[in-house]
Amino acid sequence: MRFSILIPSKNGENYIENCIKSVIDQDFEDYEIIIGDNNNNKFFKDVLSKYLNNNKIKVINHNRDISVTENWKSCLDASNGDYIIMLGDDDCLLPNALSKIDNIININNKPECLSFNGISFYSANSFEDIEFGAYKSNFFDYTRYKILEGWLSKKQCIKIVNKMYNFENYLPLNMQPHVISKLAITRIKKSIYQPPFPDHYALNALLLTSSNWYISYQKIVAVGISNKSFGHYYFNSKSSEGLRYLGLKINFNNQIDGSILNTCMMIWLQNIKKDFSSYLFKTKVKRKTYLYRQVFFMISGFIKKDITFWVLGSFFVNLRIYDKLLLLILPFHLNIIKKGLEKIFLSNKKDIIKLQTKMNIFEFTRKNNF
Repeated sequence: MRFSILIPSKNGENYIENCIKSVIDQDFEDYEIIIGDNNNNKFFKDVLSKYLNNNKIKVINHNRDISVTENWKSCLDASNGDYIIMLGDDDCLLPNALSKIDNIININNKPECLSFNGISFYSANSFEDIEFGAYKSNFFDYTRYKILEGWLSKKQCIKIVNKMYNFENYLPLNMQPHVISKLAITRIKKSIYQPPFPDHYALNALLLTSSNWYISYQKIVAVGISNKSFGHYYFNSKSSEGLRYLGLKINFNNQIDGSILNTCMMIWLQNIKKDFSSYLFKTKVKRKTYLYRQVFFMISGFIKKDITFWVLGSFFVNLRIYDKLLLLILPFHLNIIKKGLEKIFLSNKKDIIKLQTKMNIFEFTRKNNF
């Protein structure tokens, strides 16, 4: 079998059908769909019941709430395809996506890992002022980081991982635009999906261990942001609520207050360095970079009136002495200051095109070409 399409789902009853329909209307037949039902409600099961006579669809039922990582693992363990495609329940494959992927695989002698592009789709009410939905026509700008179409060298792959330790992602950290082979997965000694964010761990582990990696600018997926997705929590400054939704418990020594995403990134960066020390023995997990990102996050929250002056002041007062000393050299890092100010003053909604009539992700991607 060519493709295993994994769709782990939690509270996805309003979206999962669009995701399923985007797969079964492909012009390519050699695939299976593995759905991870994370203790979902009756409405979700009623939606799935319409498709259970399709022998390409397999459902993994969980009768208790499990974490996002456990759900991803269960789907992967049940898969039989040569290549894995991961979708969220509010995502959508673009038309002819599977045939495009298969063509790239065939003409390039079966790469172990491939990266593609896509669009972003914002469901109605995913932001306060998005009444009917919205989209971005380009999910990730590879050219910004000078990532060209074609093969990544091993040196480039390791460089991309090292850039992560400066909190810079030269490839999309979401798993949806990446297609990975079972062969590449076998090179990793432990489960490829690890908390707190299984996609972040998997991508970096694969970059370090896979024998080859191919980049294509072709668009294969619409990455959905709905009012139940983690993206919704992130873009609406509710990351802590998002982590609870994902079933994640964060335990990090010497944690700095601020964005829980930055703390999670420190956790998986440390785990990657520990698990793949032979590739990263010279790489350092930089507390300084973590600190500065938290500082700008807190200042941004104050400017946007998400936090009070008292909370901001308490943040600086409660920093460890070492962290306060690190703040003294912040003025010498002009590039970090520039990026921090951009995060404060540039909107997350840049380049978003609002729809004028209500349309779901499946309808939108079938009526428009990208």
